[in-house]
Parts: sequence; C-alpha cells; structure tokens
Amino acid sequence: VQVLDLAGNEYGVITALQPPVGETDLRAVDVTASVSTVDRVAGAFNIVDVIQRAALFWLTATSIEPAAAVVHWESGGFDQEGTFYDPSSGLIFVIGGSGDLQDRTDTDEFDDVIVAHEYMHFLSANHSHSSSPGGAHGGEDLVPNLAFDEALADWFGASANGTSLYEDTIGTADGLPSCGYRDDLESSVRRVVVGIGSEQSGYEILWDLTDGGGGLADRDGDGVAVSGDELLQVVADFDEASDYPYIITLLDRLVARGALSTVAVQGLLQAPVDHDITYPPQDRDDPSSGRDVFPVPIAVGQALFGSVDSVSRPPVGDLNKERGFDAIRYYRLDLAAKTEVRITLDMLEGDGTAPHDLDLYLLDLSNRQIAVSNSQTTREAISKQLAVGSYIIAVYSFYYLTAGGEPETNAARYKLEVSG
Repeated sequence: VQVLDLAGNEYGVITALQPPVGETDLRAVDVTASVSTVDRVAGAFNIVDVIQRAALFWLTATSIEPAAAVVHWESGGFDQEGTFYDPSSGLIFVIGGSGDLQDRTDTDEFDDVIVAHEYMHFLSANHSHSSSPGGAHGGEDLVPNLAFDEALADWFGASANGTSLYEDTIGTADGLPSCGYRDDLESSVRRVVVGIGSEQSGYEILWDLTDGGGGLADRDGDGVAVSGDELLQVVADFDEASDYPYIITLLDRLVARGALSTVAVQGLLQAPVDHDITYPPQDRDDPSSGRDVFPVPIAVGQALFGSVDSVSRPPVGDLNKERGFDAIRYYRLDLAAKTEVRITLDMLEGDGTAPHDLDLYLLDLSNRQIAVSNSQTTREAISKQLAVGSYIIAVYSFYYLTAGGEPETNAARYKLEVSG
C-alpha cells in the first residue's frame, strides 16, 4: 500500500502484505514516514492499516494476492468531491477535509469502513468483474448493477472491520464528532426502497447471508449462515466475458455451489425483511422490464416493447432520474456466431414535453461503449458487425440540465428490435 499526498509526494508508508500463518501470529509490516510535516500524519498510517487488514480478509478468502493499491489523501485537502475509487486511474481518493478546518469538516482517513468500501471497488476492478456504471447514489431505486456493486462494497467494508455499522463521521465546531451517515447493515434505518435496485436491500441480504458465522453475530435471527470466504470466492469468479453481476447473480452462484438452497434464498428474501425480490427471478409488471430478470434477454429477430421514465420516478431526489431503475433499461444480446446486427429503437409515446429524447447504446459487459445513437428524433438505430459473445443494449431516458440550468427529463414507451 502506498499513500501519497495530492501532488503525488509519498508519505513513505509502504507495507508488504504478509499472509497469516496462525490466528495469533504477529505479521511483519515495514512502515516508514518521510513527511516534512507531522500534522495529522496518523491518517496515512491508519489508511495503510485499514487496507492491510482488508487485503488480508480478501487474501484469506480467495487465495488471490491483491495488486498494489495507491491512495491519495492529504490532511486539509481534497474536500469537495468526497472519497471514491477512480477506475480510469486505478487510484483511491480519500477526503481530507477543508484546509485548517479538519476538525469541523468531513474527513475519511479514520472512517475505516469507508476506506475499506473503496478498497473493495479496487479489488473488483483488479481481481473480479463489476458491471456497475458508477456514479452518485443515495438510497434511490437504482439500476441493479450499481445497487449491487455499492452494496457489496458496503458489506466488505463492514465485514473486514468486524462490524455491521456503516458510519461517516464529520467533525463539528465544538470538536465533538457527529455522523454524516450511519446505518446498520443488519437492519437498515435508511431503507426507502426495496428490491434489486436498492443498495440497502443489497447490503442487508449480504449481511444476513454471512452473519451467524465467522464471528459476525446474527442479531435478527435470519437463520442463514454462509461464510464470508465463500461469498468472496463467488465474487472473485465473476467473469468479464459472461457475467453482468447483480444481487441475483451472487445468489445463483451460491445455490449452484450448494452453499444455499433455493428455499433458503426465498426465505431470506422475505424475512426478516420482505425485499420484494422473486427467486428464481420472475418477469413482473411489464415483461419487457422483467423487474427481477436483469438484463432482459433479447435475440436477433425479436422485438420487445418497453418504457423508460426519468420524469415521475424520483423517490429520493434527482439521482433517480439519472441512474434510476426506471430511467434506463438494459437488454442482453448473446451471439453464438459472428453477426451483422441492426438495432432499432422507435419511440411510441412521449411525456408531453420537448424533446422526446430516448437514446440507444450498445455496450460490452463492462459497460464500455461500442456504438451509440443519440439523435433528437423518434427513431434511433445502430448497425454493427459483432463477434461471438455477449452484449448489452441500453435504452436511456436521460435526465440533464439545459443551458439555462433547468432539468430536462424524458419518458416514453418504445419498441426495441434486433435484426440480423
């Protein structure tokens, strides 16, 4: 682990990961400090300590030695954008508070669960596979792959630290700590929505899967106990060439491994909290949306009717209009042979405001863009020769700000057709 300041200068904190030999064995860690100031330098050491423990948690479970992690943190710096993992650079950024106001503003260097949460995103990028589009999230009914990716990082951050509490502390003017965010993964008090698009449902399910074993207390009597090691082994096996993971993907793999029965999964999804998720997943509400089937399968020669809506479904703020379950529809196209495909999206009904704008994207299973059609017309079309493999077709009802700063939302029914 390396911790750097925002200019890239090394604090000089480096450790070599030492796998545990026995539960009581000491682990040799080389740590040096070469900073010119001692102001809150303990933050760098704590980040190293948290990631060291989280890396050992991963290594013990999967036998995969994690790649070297680089963290950018600076006391009194980087206070505007928060703590996050940047997949483009592979760096973890940890918020350091406002300059000279570290005791009164948000800092995360001692929020151990948050640091480990971002480290899980790093592990997913380097040693697993995530289908998350990324971006902000705050309790909305999200697209299911984003909800699962965040829930998994929540679970990992808490489990690696032996607690079900997810906390973000913020200093106050009188020097007494407060919580900007606090939730219990055992029984969320922040839950507004449930289902495959709920981050809170996701981390409650993951916690209930693994509490009752490995030293984690089962306080709500859910009666299911899968080891955290086995859960992480499933995560490590997610495959970029075939998987588009969400919560059902994980449950399917655990059932296939014999770690859980279908009946046990059904019980867990209904109690102690009814998460409104069917298992095995069923098409509900509208066959084209699936609801619990994600992404909806589509084949060459098939047409499906659906709808997207970024206008009327913001149960928690505006984020639901950008990455909400109803704002984007995902379809999966599996090709057994090299095929010249034509994908057409015809808008059938708008929301009464201009522009009636739906956009069409062709993606790979890592959400990398292959082709796009985003005109402001009632038809979008993509023609592309595609190799054998699996692809994602995404229908977007974008929420965006106009030049005057006003939100522009869209809703429409559509016909999606794939021909060869």
